Order: sequence, then C-alpha cells, then structure tokens
Amino acid sequence: MERLENLLNTFNPHCIKPGLSRIRELLKRLGNPQQKLNVILVGGTNGKGSVCNFLTDILVDGGYRVGTFTSPHIFFLNERIKINQKPYSDLYPYAKEIFEKCKSMEKPTYFEFLTALAYLVFAQEKVDFAIMEVGMGGRFDAVNVVRPLFSVIVTVSKDHTEFLGNKISQIAYEKAGIIHEKTSVFTGLLKKEAMQIIEREAKQKNCSFYPLKPHYIRIEKDKFTFSNGKIDIRDVKLLMKGKNQIYNASLSMHIASKLNIPIKKESVEKSFWPGRIEVIKNKEKTVVIDGSHNVEGAIALSEFLENYKGEKILIFSALKGKDVKGMLRVLLPHFSNIEVVKINSERAIPTNILLHTVQQLRFKGGCKIFCSLNEAFLYALSKHNFIVICGSLYLIPQAKACPLKSCCFSFQ
Repeated sequence: MERLENLLNTFNPHCIKPGLSRIRELLKRLGNPQQKLNVILVGGTNGKGSVCNFLTDILVDGGYRVGTFTSPHIFFLNERIKINQKPYSDLYPYAKEIFEKCKSMEKPTYFEFLTALAYLVFAQEKVDFAIMEVGMGGRFDAVNVVRPLFSVIVTVSKDHTEFLGNKISQIAYEKAGIIHEKTSVFTGLLKKEAMQIIEREAKQKNCSFYPLKPHYIRIEKDKFTFSNGKIDIRDVKLLMKGKNQIYNASLSMHIASKLNIPIKKESVEKSFWPGRIEVIKNKEKTVVIDGSHNVEGAIALSEFLENYKGEKILIFSALKGKDVKGMLRVLLPHFSNIEVVKINSERAIPTNILLHTVQQLRFKGGCKIFCSLNEAFLYALSKHNFIVICGSLYLIPQAKACPLKSCCFSFQ
C-alpha cells in the first residue's frame, strides 16, 4: 500500500480539470478495458455511495462477481476499488503499468488515474458488473467514457456550484451527461425541475426511463415495504439509518429488479456504508457520525434527529465552497451547543469563519473553537451524552477513531 500511495502522491488529489480527453487517451493506451465491462454508472448529488453499496450486496448475493468503484476512501486507498465488497489487495502492479503509460501524454488528474485503475482491474478480474460511482458532475466525469448498461441518477441538489452552476436545472443537466444513447436510465425521487431535465435527456437519447415512484415505498415505523409491480419485498429493516437510506435501498432494488435478479431481503438489510448517519453507542453516550456536506444531506440528518429529544452538541467543520450557512440553518435548531474544528486540509474553512457564520445565524447556544476533532470530541464527551459530528466526509476517519463500540438501533 505504501508503494501505491507514494506513486499517487505525484498527483494532486484536489486538482479538477474538466474534459475527457486525458482519460480517453489513457484508457486507449491500456487497450480500452472499460469496453469489456457491463458498467452501471451511479451519479447524482447525495446517496451515490449508498446506492452502489446496496446494489453490490444484492448482486453479489445473487451469485455475480461485482467490481465497485467509489470515492473518497475512509482509511485506505484500496477501499475505492473492491471486488465482491473486498478492497482489492494488490493495486500496485496495475498502477505502475498505468503510470508508465501516462508518462508521454498530458498528465491525468488523481481521479482520472484511479478511474483508469478501476476499469483496468475490473476488466482483468472479469467481473460480471462494474458499478462506477460518478464523481463531482457527470458530463465530464472520468468514469463517463463508456456506454453503460444502466445510468442511475440518485438525487440532484446544490453542491459544487462553482463547477456545476447555481440552479437545479443546470446541475441536473450536468448530471444527465451520464445518459447515453439507447440505454436504461433510473432515477431516485427527484425534484420536479430536475426530473424534467433528466426525462427530457433520456427521451432525446431513446432511452428506457425508470424513475423511482413514491407509491413503490410504504414506510411503517422502522420498516418499509417495496413493491414496483415486478417485485414485492416486505418489512425491510435497514442497518443504515434515515429515510434517505430507505429511498436509496428502494432505488437499488428497483434497478436490480430490471436485471431480473432475485433479491434477498437480508442482502438489503445487512448493507452498510460508513459515516452515513452512523450511530455509535456505549452506555449513556451516543455519537452520530455523518458525512453530510450539503443542505440536502443536512436535511436528511435533521429528519433523523427529530426522533431524539434532549440536549445535543454538534461538532462541525466543512470545506471551502460548501453552503455552510445553509447547512447550519437546518442543523442548529437541534443543538444546545456547537464546537467548530478545522479539518486537516488546505481546503478547510478556518474556524473563525465558521464561528462568524454561527453568530450570523443568531445561534443562542454555546459555541467553542477547537484546534482538532480529537480535542473537541473529548471535551464534548465530558459534558454531553448526545454528540453529532458532521459537515464533511473528511471528518469521518478521525471520528471513527472514537472509543465507542458500534450499536444498531431503529430509525423511528
């Protein structure tokens, strides 16, 4: 793993260069491995990783060999490239081959390199399906260099507005870039404005269109039933918490049903994606870790927190370019106190700016600045029984190091 990380350190992980010319050239030099695969592209704003995970579990339990590419990783880089849910153990030989191939061409970005690595590994491993999570947008995303079996757009909301635009219609247009001629298109429960854009694009490209419908899903307390006219799966109780995960699971079952794959209820129930309203509990202490980093994610977390009364403390940080005021406007009513911390990243928002944003929102509770998540967490543990850590996926690895054991309890 160290050799792989040293090689990848020659690329800037935060460099974003729109366009598909570099990845197309690189894959051509590798023999176009992506063309040998049954690819499912999973795009959208929130929920992509969860849908990839649910769908992988369904397909693997159905007897298929599945490659899954997601980002970012939590602890180790090879978490991004999995075969049948297991991080691929020996990426370095493939990475070295790619590195040699790209020496005499325009240097690819970090994400483009990893995308090529995933396609190469999955082709060599002869997977039955390659589930590829789309990165920031869609139209010019590195994974979007293949005619997919299915294109999936989970949600559309405001995020990465500096690249994708400030309007839902603009963002939906970019997400719809993963729709290819005469393929099948699936969507989650999209807002009307986004759905119109996606449906129009699908129609123009002669695609079969399969939106998830609200009446397919019936939620009863901590369980739900999914029935789309083709399958009927009752009393599903997810390991992952929040209504948004019910929608993600339902979309995954909707997709699998069109593949005529028998869906085992336990495949969906066991599926787990770290840092997505993840509840950790020990005695009287409860910690919720959530990677929500935009307003839509904050709303999903807020809906979950409605079920838990009493005093709570928020540990928060975020990266530049995020709608911090929008997120905090949704979250702050749930909390008596907030601690702001700085993420260990050059893209982190300084704590004094976070504090100023809290003050602008006229938060009536206490607010403290801490130099590190560890310091903030230890202080919060000494004062509070219910702690929520959120604002960025970059907080998850540090938050997961907390000394509390995992516990599952129902979303009500």
